[in-house]
Amino acid sequence: MRPASTGSIRTPWDVIEDDEAYHIRVDMPGFSKEDVKVRVENASLVVTGERDPSKEDERWASKSYSKFKTRLSLPDDAHSEKITAEMRNGVLCLAIPKLKPEEKHHVINVEIV
Repeated sequence: MRPASTGSIRTPWDVIEDDEAYHIRVDMPGFSKEDVKVRVENASLVVTGERDPSKEDERWASKSYSKFKTRLSLPDDAHSEKITAEMRNGVLCLAIPKLKPEEKHHVINVEIV
Protein backbone atom coordinates (compact mmCIF):
# COMPACT_ATOMS: atom_id res chain seq x y z
CA MET A 1 0.00 0.00 0.00
CA ARG A 2 2.65 2.48 -0.95
CA PRO A 3 2.58 5.15 -3.62
CA ALA A 4 4.55 4.31 -6.74
CA SER A 5 6.70 7.44 -6.47
CA THR A 6 9.53 7.61 -3.95
CA GLY A 7 10.58 11.17 -4.83
CA SER A 8 9.68 14.30 -2.94
CA ILE A 9 6.25 14.66 -4.57
CA ARG A 10 3.52 14.51 -1.94
CA THR A 11 0.63 12.21 -2.74
CA PRO A 12 -2.87 13.27 -1.68
CA TRP A 13 -3.10 10.24 0.62
CA ASP A 14 -1.34 8.87 3.69
CA VAL A 15 -1.40 5.30 4.97
CA ILE A 16 -0.89 4.08 8.51
CA GLU A 17 -0.92 0.45 9.54
CA ASP A 18 -1.68 -1.08 12.92
CA ASP A 19 -2.24 -4.68 14.05
CA GLU A 20 -5.92 -4.64 13.05
CA ALA A 21 -6.17 -2.54 9.88
CA TYR A 22 -4.73 -0.19 7.31
CA HIS A 23 -5.95 3.39 7.66
CA ILE A 24 -5.91 5.70 4.67
CA ARG A 25 -6.48 9.45 4.73
CA VAL A 26 -7.23 11.08 1.35
CA ASP A 27 -7.22 14.88 1.16
CA MET A 28 -10.06 15.98 -1.13
CA PRO A 29 -10.66 19.66 -0.37
CA GLY A 30 -13.90 21.02 -1.76
CA PHE A 31 -15.45 17.58 -2.28
CA SER A 32 -18.51 16.40 -0.35
CA LYS A 33 -19.38 12.77 0.33
CA GLU A 34 -21.91 12.93 -2.52
CA ASP A 35 -19.07 13.80 -4.92
CA VAL A 36 -16.94 10.79 -3.93
CA LYS A 37 -17.14 7.09 -4.80
CA VAL A 38 -15.02 4.28 -3.35
CA ARG A 39 -14.93 0.76 -4.77
CA VAL A 40 -12.79 -2.36 -4.82
CA GLU A 41 -11.92 -3.56 -8.29
CA ASN A 42 -9.46 -6.36 -9.16
CA ALA A 43 -7.70 -6.25 -5.77
CA SER A 44 -7.35 -2.46 -5.97
CA LEU A 45 -9.03 0.30 -4.01
CA VAL A 46 -10.38 2.94 -6.42
CA VAL A 47 -11.29 6.41 -5.14
CA THR A 48 -12.93 8.86 -7.52
CA GLY A 49 -14.42 12.29 -7.04
CA GLU A 50 -16.07 14.77 -9.34
CA ARG A 51 -17.61 18.11 -8.49
CA ASP A 52 -20.46 19.28 -10.69
CA PRO A 53 -19.83 22.86 -11.80
CA SER A 54 -23.58 23.50 -12.19
CA LYS A 55 -23.88 23.34 -8.39
CA GLU A 56 -21.28 26.06 -7.91
CA ASP A 57 -21.67 29.82 -7.88
CA GLU A 58 -21.64 30.89 -11.57
CA ARG A 59 -18.86 33.39 -10.93
CA TRP A 60 -16.50 30.58 -9.90
CA ALA A 61 -17.86 27.57 -11.83
CA SER A 62 -15.24 27.61 -14.59
CA LYS A 63 -12.47 27.46 -12.00
CA SER A 64 -14.05 25.06 -9.53
CA TYR A 65 -14.74 22.02 -11.73
CA SER A 66 -12.59 19.22 -10.52
CA LYS A 67 -12.01 15.48 -10.94
CA PHE A 68 -10.00 13.14 -8.76
CA LYS A 69 -9.10 9.48 -9.30
CA THR A 70 -6.58 7.25 -7.62
CA ARG A 71 -6.05 3.50 -7.50
CA LEU A 72 -4.16 1.72 -4.71
CA SER A 73 -3.26 -1.96 -4.74
CA LEU A 74 -4.67 -3.74 -1.71
CA PRO A 75 -2.33 -5.91 0.33
CA ASP A 76 -2.92 -9.68 0.38
CA ASP A 77 -4.22 -9.55 3.95
CA ALA A 78 -6.84 -6.84 3.27
CA HIS A 79 -10.41 -7.80 4.15
CA SER A 80 -11.92 -5.94 1.21
CA GLU A 81 -15.54 -6.83 2.05
CA LYS A 82 -15.32 -4.92 5.34
CA ILE A 83 -13.80 -1.60 4.25
CA THR A 84 -15.39 1.43 5.88
CA ALA A 85 -15.22 5.06 4.78
CA GLU A 86 -16.05 8.42 6.33
CA MET A 87 -15.88 11.88 4.74
CA ARG A 88 -15.37 14.96 6.94
CA ASN A 89 -14.38 18.46 5.90
CA GLY A 90 -12.88 17.37 2.58
CA VAL A 91 -10.95 14.47 4.10
CA LEU A 92 -11.84 10.87 3.25
CA CYS A 93 -10.84 8.36 5.94
CA LEU A 94 -10.83 4.68 5.06
CA ALA A 95 -10.29 1.68 7.33
CA ILE A 96 -9.30 -1.59 5.68
CA PRO A 97 -9.41 -4.41 8.23
CA LYS A 98 -6.79 -7.13 8.02
CA LEU A 99 -7.76 -10.75 7.56
CA LYS A 100 -7.16 -12.92 10.59
CA PRO A 101 -4.62 -15.72 10.02
CA GLU A 102 -7.37 -18.36 9.90
CA GLU A 103 -9.23 -16.33 7.22
CA LYS A 104 -6.18 -16.02 4.95
CA HIS A 105 -6.05 -19.68 4.05
CA HIS A 106 -9.66 -20.27 3.18
CA VAL A 107 -9.87 -23.63 1.43
CA ILE A 108 -12.73 -24.59 -0.85
CA ASN A 109 -12.98 -28.24 -1.81
CA VAL A 110 -14.15 -28.83 -5.36
CA GLU A 111 -16.28 -31.87 -5.99
CA ILE A 112 -15.10 -34.12 -8.82
CA VAL A 113 -17.97 -35.50 -10.87
